[in-house]
Amino acid sequence: MMPTVQLSSPEGLMVQADPPKPAVAKPLHEKGWDAPNPRPWKFIVLHHSAKDRGNADEIGRAHQRRGFDELGYHFVITNGNGGDSGKVEIGSRWRSQKHGAHTGGTEDNEYNEVGIGICMVGDFTNSLPSQAQLDSLGKLLKFLVWKYKIKVKNIIGHRDAPSACTDCPGDALHKHLMGSIRKTLAKAGKSTGSLRN
Repeated sequence: MMPTVQLSSPEGLMVQADPPKPAVAKPLHEKGWDAPNPRPWKFIVLHHSAKDRGNADEIGRAHQRRGFDELGYHFVITNGNGGDSGKVEIGSRWRSQKHGAHTGGTEDNEYNEVGIGICMVGDFTNSLPSQAQLDSLGKLLKFLVWKYKIKVKNIIGHRDAPSACTDCPGDALHKHLMGSIRKTLAKAGKSTGSLRN
């Protein structure tokens, strides 16, 4: 328990007051992550591209060939083969705060309507992303959880969405997400006072 501070009133009486609470530090973030007029985000859905190379432009073109209007994800984190390893690319959906097109088939399309889609370039069935990718993912998740008040338990892999029939984001990355990534975010939230289970 923190000690109280002695204050003097205009009448010369001593008043007990609690010391001011320390300000909550805003997590480090990159330009463009802080969206104006945000949607009421509730989920973060983690994906992998399941391909060795790629970036937001390449994945966006592939999505358009499949009938999407544009890149389905809000963010893409490159692996060094199509973009610098760990580079966070911001999709046009994020800039315009448009619903995602990354987790279809859920009731009321909830995981697209209020779910932020993040794609890690690579196949993470048997191995984890590069350390640069994991560092960028951690930084991005920490900011999104803090800024948009998303509960840590609502950070899921694509396979965790209701009615999902996929192995995405790969066994290795999914295990890492459900283990150390969530624990790290919960610990960071406790230290900043922004934890939302």
